[in-house]
Amino acid sequence: MIIVVDVGNSRMKWGRCNLQKVEEVVHIPLEQVESWERQFATWNHAPRRWILSGSNPPLQSQLQAWLEKRHERVRVIDRHQQIPIEVAVEKPEQVGLDRLFDAVAVVHRHQREKAIPAILIDAGSAVTVDLVDDRGAFRGGAILPGVRLQSQALHEYTAKLPRVDLRRPLPPVPGTSTLTAIRSGIYASLVGGIHWLCQQYRPIVAEAPRIFITGGDAELLRPALPDHATLWPDMTLEGLRVASLASDT
Repeated sequence: MIIVVDVGNSRMKWGRCNLQKVEEVVHIPLEQVESWERQFATWNHAPRRWILSGSNPPLQSQLQAWLEKRHERVRVIDRHQQIPIEVAVEKPEQVGLDRLFDAVAVVHRHQREKAIPAILIDAGSAVTVDLVDDRGAFRGGAILPGVRLQSQALHEYTAKLPRVDLRRPLPPVPGTSTLTAIRSGIYASLVGGIHWLCQQYRPIVAEAPRIFITGGDAELLRPALPDHATLWPDMTLEGLRVASLASDT
C-alpha cells in the first residue's frame, strides 16, 4: 500500500493508493496527533510506504519522525528535480511543489484523455492559478491570498471590520450589510482574478486550455468559473502519487 500525504498550512490530506490511482482520501487536522493515530490504525492492514510532501516543512518533519518511530517506510519529495515535469520558470527551486504535483497530475491524465494545455486552480490558504502549456511544461502562474487570508487581513488591518467566513449560498451583490459586503468582495476578488488570469494565459497556448480546480475552497469557487472547469479534489495527491512512482524507476 502506498500512502501519499500533502502537508498543508491548514490541514493534511492522506491518500491511500494502488498503482493506478488514489483510492481513498482523508483530511487530518494538523497537530491533533490522536487523529493521526486513529487513521494510522484504520489503515493498519497491509505493508505501507509513505510519500510525504507539502508546503509546511516543520509539520512534515514532525510527521516523518512520528512515522519512523513506528518503523514505517517513509520517503520525502522536497525538490523539483524529483518531480517528472519540465519547470519552465526563472527559478524552479522556488516553485511550491504542490503546484508542480497539480501539473504532473494533469499531464498524466493526458495519457488517457486530452487535457493539455490546462489551467490549474488550487484554492487553499493561497489560491494559485497556473498554466501547463501544449508541451506539458509548467509555465508558472499567479498566487492570490485565499478566502481566510483576505478575511483575516481585513479584520486585522482595519478598526471595525469583522472576520467573516465564506460559504454557500453565494453572497448577494450588492452586499446589504457589512458582513455580506465583505463576503461578496472577497468572492469577487478571487473569481475576478481567476477570470482575468485565464484571459491572459489564453494567447500563450495554441488552443483553449482546459480548467481544473482543487483545494479546500474549490467547491465554493467552482460555480463562478467557466462551465467547462473540472472539479478534481484529489489532483495534488494524484500528482504526488505519479511523481513517487516515476522517481522509483
